[in-house]
Amino acid sequence: MDPVSAIGLASSVVQLVDFGSKLVSAGNELYKKGSLAEHVELQEIGEEFKKLSKNIQNSLKPDYYLPDALNQNAPKQTPEEDALESIAIKCNEIAQEFIDALDQLKSTGGRWKSFGVAIKTVWTKEDINKMQAKLKMYESQLVVHLLVVLKTRQTYDTKAILESQELSENNIVKAIKETQGRITSQITELSQDLEKQSSKDERLLPAILSRGQESKRQDKRQEIINRWQENNSQELAKIADQWSQAADVDKRTSDMLHSLYFPEWEERYTNVTQAYAKTFNWIFERPEESLPWDDFRDWLEKDGGSDKMIYWIAGKPGSGKSTLMRYLSRDKRTKNYLQRWAGGKALLTASCFFWNLGSPMQKSQKGLIQSLLYQLLRQRPDLCEVASPWRWNSYEPGVPRPGPWNTNELLRVFNDVIDRLDSSSKMCFFIDGLDEFEGNEAAHTELIELLIEISELRFGTIKICVSSRPWDVFRISFEQRPCLKLQDLTANDIKTYVKDVLEKDAKFRMFQRNHTTECAELIKSVVHRAAGVFLWVYLVVRSLKEGLQNLDTVRDLQRRLDAIPDDLQKYFSHMMGTLDPFYLREASHLFQVAMKSHETLSLMTCTYVEEESDDFALQAEIKGLSLEEIKATQDRMARRLDICCKGLLEWHAIKYGSDFFAHNVAFMHRTVKEFLQTDEAQVILRSDKSSVNKIDVDKFLCQAYLAQIKSFELGKAKASSFLTLLRRVFDYALALEKRDEEATIELLDELDRTIIYLYRHGKHTARISTPEDHWTNWVAFDDKRIEILPLWRSSFLTLTIQLGFEVYPKEKLDQDPDQIKARDGRPLLDYALGPGMRGPLPRPDVDISDSALEHKPKPNFAVVEYLLERGADPNQAFSGETIWASFLNLLLTQGQNTKGPDYKLYEVTELLIKHGAAKEIVLSKEKGCQTLKSVDVIQRAFGSERARRLQSKFQGQPLNDGLRPRPIEEQSQPVEVPPELTIERPQPTPSPEPTSRRWKFFRFSRHS
Repeated sequence: MDPVSAIGLASSVVQLVDFGSKLVSAGNELYKKGSLAEHVELQEIGEEFKKLSKNIQNSLKPDYYLPDALNQNAPKQTPEEDALESIAIKCNEIAQEFIDALDQLKSTGGRWKSFGVAIKTVWTKEDINKMQAKLKMYESQLVVHLLVVLKTRQTYDTKAILESQELSENNIVKAIKETQGRITSQITELSQDLEKQSSKDERLLPAILSRGQESKRQDKRQEIINRWQENNSQELAKIADQWSQAADVDKRTSDMLHSLYFPEWEERYTNVTQAYAKTFNWIFERPEESLPWDDFRDWLEKDGGSDKMIYWIAGKPGSGKSTLMRYLSRDKRTKNYLQRWAGGKALLTASCFFWNLGSPMQKSQKGLIQSLLYQLLRQRPDLCEVASPWRWNSYEPGVPRPGPWNTNELLRVFNDVIDRLDSSSKMCFFIDGLDEFEGNEAAHTELIELLIEISELRFGTIKICVSSRPWDVFRISFEQRPCLKLQDLTANDIKTYVKDVLEKDAKFRMFQRNHTTECAELIKSVVHRAAGVFLWVYLVVRSLKEGLQNLDTVRDLQRRLDAIPDDLQKYFSHMMGTLDPFYLREASHLFQVAMKSHETLSLMTCTYVEEESDDFALQAEIKGLSLEEIKATQDRMARRLDICCKGLLEWHAIKYGSDFFAHNVAFMHRTVKEFLQTDEAQVILRSDKSSVNKIDVDKFLCQAYLAQIKSFELGKAKASSFLTLLRRVFDYALALEKRDEEATIELLDELDRTIIYLYRHGKHTARISTPEDHWTNWVAFDDKRIEILPLWRSSFLTLTIQLGFEVYPKEKLDQDPDQIKARDGRPLLDYALGPGMRGPLPRPDVDISDSALEHKPKPNFAVVEYLLERGADPNQAFSGETIWASFLNLLLTQGQNTKGPDYKLYEVTELLIKHGAAKEIVLSKEKGCQTLKSVDVIQRAFGSERARRLQSKFQGQPLNDGLRPRPIEEQSQPVEVPPELTIERPQPTPSPEPTSRRWKFFRFSRHS
């Protein structure tokens, strides 16, 4: 075992041991929120053990940490390495013991103040003592065996590995390095004693084996280790504690980074065309007099005034802006020149590539700040703890995990991180496609203000390179700053590209020999007519290559070129005219779906455009597809896409994609979508009478994702794929409900029927047999374990209420109105008032709809009104508190972050009061908790004037303090700032740098 693998394995084991040790300590207070919250937290603890156990299993794989070349040359494992693996396996068994105990606890439904108390209901005192002793013993043994392994494996250059860039920020590695320096002589002595024993054993091995005394051989080695442990017990305890703390920091850091990561931030970058060889080198050279631009290299290297910290790359559509930005963000010369600017400070870089055709996170302010923050903290993981202390603390064992980040929190944390980096680092951000940012001119103006504000947060610390089309909104803000116009500077690059690509064809090289002048004129004509638009060049060269394959002459190639319009829009029209009429209906449907889809399409989803029936998903049978069948279907569709759409729609392999989401489909360029939205394109697409009636995109995509769920094979396809498909069915069903109520009800009923079938026939879910076991009560969906959460008595009806459906719940309740008043489990009104108020939703419901993007529980106003008018009681109790009290907690903790017409919190509060909500309920009486009455909460949430209007609607109801809502401190997502979010930080004496700007986004002075 090499040192890297040993360290990785040790880190995984230390994290598991630390997690288990903390849980069996009776002082870890967990459950104060009632049996429901207890159950959810037990589930989270179980999931954490599974994750830690999986990390150990991965670490035991021989090539998990080490490159193949080293694995192939690795020597045979030593006894200490075998012992290290043995400890890992035993710790894995401990994890399973905890998981089994948690399963028993969840079935009891009890209430406890700590896990230490809870575990006593399934383990005896002797069991607990044994577990604590085992954990302590394995921790001590781990330290000894790892240090010996690192000492004896000198052939791998342990020191170099420990100091490698890859591991330099790993806290467990830092702790191990410090330990080695502290007890070098002791470890050397132990290693020598073990080596002597090994040499002696080797000499006596034949005799030992012949007598069957192999166990005695092992016992002697263990005696040496035990004796050493006894002599160094105090030091070992200190080391174990140090390693435990380091592993805890590493785990929390990993959790923090994971909470910020979203895969889409890399997707657009990956799909941007790479710069062709030998192009764009001019950007690092000094500007030419004939083609002036602001010296980019000079901008990278030197400080400038406050108006010089942003560099604007402007360019016409298709001129290669994104390609250049990708090139700049990764080229070594960029960082080399920036380092000269940074001087002795650390240089941090980050990038964001907006994409108007992508998901909301790829074209929003939240996506920008979250991606930049993730990249900064990945380079400076030591700042994770101070960046968001409450999130850091939430990664304690048993503490409920916080929800997704919201934009206000991201801005605040981003500002704090910049504050802390100011004295030690300099930063440069590359932000591509400002014109791809979603919204109108006002939204783009706000984005510009944000970027300018970021560049001025700490003057001289942050540079930003941006790119966009030369729209007025960007030109007005950026043209007086350093900039260039890309289309004016790429003529030589275009010539290089055209010449190189065509000369790769043997026939063109022959033409050059026999028709030198004509070939040179052909290339010159392409460069001249391109006017700096690389996309046009790409399309033209593709047409010329097709001509070469068709044995065109030089004259034919020139005629091809002459027939191509100079303007991109006209060229697209020309391409549309070449579509095969036989495939026009299919092409039309593909274009419409791609234009109106809420997210990037998958190749698998596109396969359903060939379906003739409008109700293809309803008619499809539930039959799992194997991975081989999925791949074959996608391969066929990839070819079909090329035939139908002539390259205007392209498919790409997804970096981490698999099964249903192995490939995505997108327009070749944003300009294609813009062309297809013109009247001219619509006329072409409707020239086939069969396509006159537009496809209902919402209905089609709802059915396409439902059909894929019907094709889902449990245990084979990835669980994440199932959740994505489920989320998208709901997403499009919500849109469809507004136009076609009947179709929505049919599709949702079929979805429920399908998943019930999948769960009842799945390997790990076959025990579902009663309504109480409905799949919405299950909190995991993976290949190994699925856990049930029966306390809410959730159903498909409650799920649709949570997700914001209106017609479907009303239809079902009209059929069965008794559920409104007499229902076991969580009341329907409580579901309608706030999906996440009482704990996390079952896994399949997480981030189901766009409304979950900011993770703000939003009342379903229409259903709340419907339920109250039919007798629902806001004072009904459930799980230790009333529905009204739970809603007040929502106002208290979320009210300031849920303003806006969609939330209707004021209107909902008015409805609840009108239907009898208690006037004087007390939120908390416990020591150390703030005591608030309902009227206090209403005033804090809505202000004095609106609160008075609401209070006048109460009917003189008596004080109700018999049911206790959760105190503020116990909310699953603590609030970092007071409700009055507009409070400014105190400002110290300003520096000479002027501070006249009013800070719109960060609400702080740059010198705060």
